[in-house]
Amino acid sequence: MSNLFREIISIIDRQTELYEEFLGLERKKTDCISGNLVTELEGIVSDQDKVIGQIELIESSRLSCVRKITGKFYINKANPSLRDIAQYADDVSGKEMILCAERLKKITNELQRILETNARMIKDNMNFYSLIVEGIKDSLDDKSAYSAGRESRVKKNSVLINRTV
Repeated sequence: MSNLFREIISIIDRQTELYEEFLGLERKKTDCISGNLVTELEGIVSDQDKVIGQIELIESSRLSCVRKITGKFYINKANPSLRDIAQYADDVSGKEMILCAERLKKITNELQRILETNARMIKDNMNFYSLIVEGIKDSLDDKSAYSAGRESRVKKNSVLINRTV
């Protein structure tokens, strides 16, 4: 097995680990969103930011390794897939690359599903609170003691008497 193929497999394995970690945090985020646990949610977001930083670094390594492989094996694709690269590897390495890619794809699909669910839950929560605020605002009409309309109505109905006549 070529060192470059070992390197790309190692990188994909590391990416998979990082995405699994991010997925776990996103699942915790679901619980925090549904339980309105804001402090815990902030901690999870901070942890996710750290994981994203690590993913960016490993992605840079992946791109560098892919450039080396495409140069060494004269692959004429601008953005070769792992399947494209696996064609140039020995059978064992090629199969391992494909399996790594499939695991990563499965995790990213699950992550996408949970991200969409969390985004929907946050949007629903925002809509819920907007309805509550709108309801409170609507309940404060001119019959309410807190309404500015009440004071102006009292002045409007006041009677002024001129005693100089």
